[in-house]
Amino acid sequence: MTVTEPTILPLAQDMAPDPPKLPKVHLASEPSEDDRAVAARVLRLFQLARDYRRPMLPRWRQNYRMLFNRYWGPGREAWLPAPQVTEILPIIRASVGFMTDQRITHNIAPAAIPGNEYAQFFSDLADTLETTMLATWCANLEEREWTTSIWDGFIYGAGIQKTAWESDLAGGLGDAMARRVHPFHFYPDPRATTEHDGDFYIESREMSVEELDRRFPGAGDLYRSGGGMSQGDLLDRPPSNIDWSGRGSPVGNPGPISPATSPNYARSRDGNRDPSLPGVHVLECWVREYEFVSTTDTRTDTDAKKAKSNWRVIVVAEGRVLMNEPAKNLWDHGQHPYSRFAPIDIGEFWGPSMVELLISPQQSINKILAALQQNVELTGNPIWKETAAGGLRRTPIINRPGQRIEVGNAMVDKSGWEQPPRMDGSMMQLLNFFLARMEVISGIAAMQKGGGAPGGRNAEGVIDSIQESAFVGIRLAQRNLEYAMTTSGEKKADLIIENYTQPRLLAIAGPDREREMLALKARHFQIPTNQGAIPLKYQLYVDAGSRRHTARQVMEERAVQLFTLGAIDRGSLLKSVDWPNATKVAEEQDAREAQLAAMGEAAGPGQRQRARA
Repeated sequence: MTVTEPTILPLAQDMAPDPPKLPKVHLASEPSEDDRAVAARVLRLFQLARDYRRPMLPRWRQNYRMLFNRYWGPGREAWLPAPQVTEILPIIRASVGFMTDQRITHNIAPAAIPGNEYAQFFSDLADTLETTMLATWCANLEEREWTTSIWDGFIYGAGIQKTAWESDLAGGLGDAMARRVHPFHFYPDPRATTEHDGDFYIESREMSVEELDRRFPGAGDLYRSGGGMSQGDLLDRPPSNIDWSGRGSPVGNPGPISPATSPNYARSRDGNRDPSLPGVHVLECWVREYEFVSTTDTRTDTDAKKAKSNWRVIVVAEGRVLMNEPAKNLWDHGQHPYSRFAPIDIGEFWGPSMVELLISPQQSINKILAALQQNVELTGNPIWKETAAGGLRRTPIINRPGQRIEVGNAMVDKSGWEQPPRMDGSMMQLLNFFLARMEVISGIAAMQKGGGAPGGRNAEGVIDSIQESAFVGIRLAQRNLEYAMTTSGEKKADLIIENYTQPRLLAIAGPDREREMLALKARHFQIPTNQGAIPLKYQLYVDAGSRRHTARQVMEERAVQLFTLGAIDRGSLLKSVDWPNATKVAEEQDAREAQLAAMGEAAGPGQRQRARA
């Protein structure tokens, strides 16, 4: 079989922009029998995934409460000490902070034949795509979405990102964007271990009619008049700061309706919602399909067939199918939009939660602190013992500061204070033991949480060595973050290559005060050939800092040493210390030195002189 290589046309040829892909929305007043069958199938898959995941919800709600150290319940007596000195939040905050402290970079290499006349053109396209990825990262505040997913990974065991094309970004031109999906709203195939090997993934959420109409034009009219077929409340509502009970689901009798005093007939928790904005339960289901494709076995030169996987998206709102399209009709890469980040990946979709591992020692710390505080309060305000002749009779005997109890005349000679037993010094040892175990579990010591450096005079590099050895677990989580960002970045780059069909101007204001401008022509990343435009082929790698030193001071000192030895140039040095406008400053300094050298003047001490100094 002869394969004809496409011929690349002159690069200056203009190509007309393609119209955007618009998936068809089902707007029939009454759903067809096929739509009813499809909706029933999606509902069965949703219930299957929901039932399988249901045992995890109480643990997730407990993780959320314990993250903020909400240990003591409302039933505890007000006079009892209830110390809540949280250790979990500083640990998770430091972990998330260190993971996002490194600058995220996208490295793109083009798939080009070495030595080909267009190899440099492909390389320039890859560099432009890198710059475009950085521009969208900064302009759309994508780092904020990833930071929230990293929090989800530490709290719930996995964070979910959804990379899709959003038509309302970039002033209406549209842009690719990765957004966080709450784990409570995501239902993977029970057999899935990653985002790659599942047969279906479902996202469940509640939309207002206005949002539904905005996403699926014309669909809002089907639900404003109650045209949807209700499926009941199928949402697993996540906990929040508003609801510390952690139940996360509507209750039938939260309180009495005034002027009644009995809660037997009470309004629902969601009963105060504005009836003009009813919520619609929407299921977005991505199902893997396959088809047999004819191919030729080169070893036997015979025809053969192989199975090819495809994805289909089905959107169901209150039992009505709004969209049922192959993924190829939405975007060319034909994959589902989800990526998964698990800080601890042990081959299960929902990995171990770092917060859950820290709950037991945190609970023990709270109990020990409560016992110590109660002993101190009893010592400062002990119980008063008095004989029956004192005239004060107190039936309940509670070990409470300031309590007065009556004892028989034969038991004591006189009235007096009842001193509490002294606390043993082993309690502080036990408290320090639990604190140390929390540091071992998380890999975050008191120094990384802002607790100060170890005492004594430490040799140079000791603190850095301690930090590096403790951050092995953090770098492991960063590698898992790089895997998730790579899968998301490939989908984002594919969407940019496919949908940048109109000329646009990119203005980049980066974190290091970069000020760059970039003009893109229509279909900038598609290559014109005699067989039609083909997208740029590439390989992408995301660097989140897993192979770099975690201490910034050490990185800066190493950069200065390498520059002094002549191993790196001035631009690399300035970039290593995060100097604003590093490239521009290096170029200006190089030009100044060249100008002084041309005038025969000294340009200042060189690298060797600085090294000797």
